[in-house]
Amino acid sequence: VQLDATGMIPVVDRERLPEHVYRMLAATAGIGHPAITGDELTTMPSIEAADAATDGVDETAAPFGIAHAAYTLSANLGADHEAATGGALPVDLVPAPIAPDALVGPAWPAIYAALGSVSVDGYPVIEGLLNAVHLDHLIALGVDEETLLAHVGEQVTLTSWAEPYFESASGRVVTIHVRHTAANGTVLAEESERFAIRGRAYSDELPAPAADDGGLDAHVVATPRRLLRRVTVRAPHEMTAFARTSGDFNPIHTSRRGAAISGLSQPLVHGMWLSATAQHAVQSLDERGAHYEIAG
Repeated sequence: VQLDATGMIPVVDRERLPEHVYRMLAATAGIGHPAITGDELTTMPSIEAADAATDGVDETAAPFGIAHAAYTLSANLGADHEAATGGALPVDLVPAPIAPDALVGPAWPAIYAALGSVSVDGYPVIEGLLNAVHLDHLIALGVDEETLLAHVGEQVTLTSWAEPYFESASGRVVTIHVRHTAANGTVLAEESERFAIRGRAYSDELPAPAADDGGLDAHVVATPRRLLRRVTVRAPHEMTAFARTSGDFNPIHTSRRGAAISGLSQPLVHGMWLSATAQHAVQSLDERGAHYEIAG
């Protein structure tokens, strides 16, 4: 953006814009700072051509390529994430050692690398980063909690890729997939994140609704609804602690100026904060020792 004089309209250089947006994308993913897991985040994961033989994903499913990254499943990850999320729950609920969403934090560089790989006629879709909306989120654990925690201290490999984008009346919709794999080849978790780039609308079609049952690839039997537990939580006024723990440094959540650029009167509470807090509300032990297993 170049301003020649006070009060004039900003002129955006289309050629220079991607470079600066990619820098902002890296900053949003926490690059340049140590992660909550203790890993040093120095560069964004690079994008490589999809290889069905090694990644199990072909070019049709991942037309923009695949990113590879890794993180340490640190012993503090579950507790630190819970302190910034489940810490808002009533004191009579004892939190679980780790919630599924704790694994999302170390994956943000891989998620944003895949998001940044998407292009429209050779121009990156992420040029509209400040207008990106996180539409929905799914993480499904491939193992139980005990097995997951048995991998503490090990390196977890991340594989991420973007589906072909979809034009809608709400903007360009991009779906990102991430696979978390232990050193022994066990798939610890699969996640998908769907984003819409608002304002880039070249269609009058509505985005596809979120998949039933969160998109879980499992047989789900419909049962009568009943109340399992009711809790009331209050979101923090300042989201920096959650950003540090979750790895999501999007300025619309942590900066008043960043939020104002996106047309917001104040920073938004992370949707992922509510997701994680809800997971802890379900998983926590109550005075009867009861808790409920969840997949994501």
